[in-house]
Order: sequence, then C-alpha cells, then structure tokens
Amino acid sequence: MKIVHVGFPKTASTFLQWRVFPLLQGINYIDYRTCREVFQPIIYSDVLDYSIDEIKSALSQSTGNTLYSFESLTGSPFYYKGLGRSNIAKTLKKLGFDKVIITIRSQEKAIDSYYRQYVVQGGTLSFRNWLDIDNHRPLPQKYFHRGYLQYDKLVDVYASEFGRENILLLTQESLHEDQQSFIQKISQFTKTTYQTSEAKRKANESLSNLGISILRLVNHFTFSSVRPFHLISKRISNRLVWKIFAIILDPYLFRLFSSRSSYVSKYGLEKRIQEYYKGSNESLKKNWGIDFNN
Repeated sequence: MKIVHVGFPKTASTFLQWRVFPLLQGINYIDYRTCREVFQPIIYSDVLDYSIDEIKSALSQSTGNTLYSFESLTGSPFYYKGLGRSNIAKTLKKLGFDKVIITIRSQEKAIDSYYRQYVVQGGTLSFRNWLDIDNHRPLPQKYFHRGYLQYDKLVDVYASEFGRENILLLTQESLHEDQQSFIQKISQFTKTTYQTSEAKRKANESLSNLGISILRLVNHFTFSSVRPFHLISKRISNRLVWKIFAIILDPYLFRLFSSRSSYVSKYGLEKRIQEYYKGSNESLKKNWGIDFNN
C-alpha cells in the first residue's frame, strides 16, 4: 500500500513530517529529500519533459507499506503556477498510490501565511499589491492565485481518482483543537500505531508584521530566486538575511514593538475573502463535513 500526503502548503506539513509520520509504526515513511527528487518533475514539468516509468522505478525502490509527503503536490499558489495540479492527482494514481492525505486551513489564515512566505523568499510587494484583490493584473502577471484555495475542486478530483474512502481530509484548525484526535485519524487511515516521542522540533514561526515590513525593504538589495538582482554582495542572500531576522532580530527586538496580526484583518478584507470562497466552503461543509466558521 502506498499513501501520499499532498499538502496544501502551510497546513502543518513540518509538524507532520517531523513529529507524526516518522513515528507511525507499521509503515515506511520516505524522507523529504527523496520525496523532493521523485515529485518535483511532475509538479514543475509537463508530462513531455519527464519519464513516468523512471519515476515508477524510483518509487519501486521502497517496498512494503510506504508513506510519502510533499506539500507542493497540490501545486503552487505563486506566480500563477501550479495550474496543472489536477493532472498531478491523475499522475499519482498512475504511479500506483492507493490513498491520499490532504491538509487544508482557513483561507484567510492561508492567505496571510502565503504572503509572509512570499516576503521571506525575497518578495518586495506590499500585501495589497501582492493579493491584487481587485484584479488589476492580467492572469500571467499575478503573484497569487486566489482560486488555488478553492479546496473543494481539487479534493473532488482526488476523490474521483482514488475513491472517497481513500481520501483523508484534515484541517490545521482541528490539529490545534485536538492534537490527539488529529493524529488518531491519521493512524487509523494508514492502519498504523503512533508511538509518541519526547524528541521535538520547533514549529516554523512567522515573523512579526514589523519584521516582514523591514525584510520586504531589505529584499530590494539582496539576491533571491524571486528577485535575482542585487545591489550588495550575492553572498548576502535573502535567505541569510531572513535567518538573521528569524533567529535574532525578530524574537529579541521587532516583537517588542509589533505583533503578528493578520494582514487580511489589517486591511479589512475579511468579508471579501469570505464571499469569494463562500461557494467552495459550502461544498466542503456539505460533502466533507468541514466548517471553517466553527
């Protein structure tokens, strides 16, 4: 039996990959590096550009019951990429996967988290310009694709490909509400037992709003994949600056003056976001019993 956790990004993937999946007894959890090598071609390339037989061969190196996890398998919300994400579901079925774990979270929280990630990766746009809620940019020039978070559409694709009974749909909110129940659902779905451990890895923490604002300005001068131009030495990369912010400046300085409050709330966009995803969320509630309003 082969099981795959496909994301979405920023839905407790790090927690799952470090503190849940490796501790499931009765299944072979495949490390993240191997997953990245196996799955990146089907995420970022067209089927013309890779050999599905080669990927099958790579997957066959692991025997018995196996569990893979790579949150980008749901595609990318950035730069209007990841629009072949429904084909990824079909490809995973062709590769012989039997079950799928999908994790989601409230769209308001996801949008806030994705913007912070965009800045951490080198972005320089303000939140309003990045979100472009009034659609000033044509589709190819958008930095964020709102339709990416209409979860019901992709979940239904996976249910059609794999069968509803072979889909486990979880929310990050349910993890925060009852961690034990959350893990138990995964254990039952994978037919494993969970062995608790004292070993812990600190969850990824977002920068404060002040930290994000300053980093966004600094990004104009540093090198990154988002903005591959730089006014200072390429050795001082965006990633290096972010580490300094995350480890030193933000926890010991910026947070004295600033909190980590929602950008969606800051600009009063809650109602517009809720209205945009209303139909999708009603479908989730009706078909999957998930209600982000509770």
